[in-house]
Amino acid sequence: MLIYSFLEAYDWDGKTLVPFCTSGGSGFGRSLDKLPDSAPGAAILEGLHVSGSRVDGASEEVAA
Repeated sequence: MLIYSFLEAYDWDGKTLVPFCTSGGSGFGRSLDKLPDSAPGAAILEGLHVSGSRVDGASEEVAA
């Protein structure tokens, strides 16, 4: 809910959002479902999930 409130406080027209997260295995779950409603006007790209066990070796994936 904190992220949705943050997004709703800004004008996202013409902006691009790239979601990312780390986790122990759950990934994004359903957390991306409400992004379009919370950031109207934004282009929302495919997100990047990095498993907690792969964080140390994920720099190339993050850079891409």
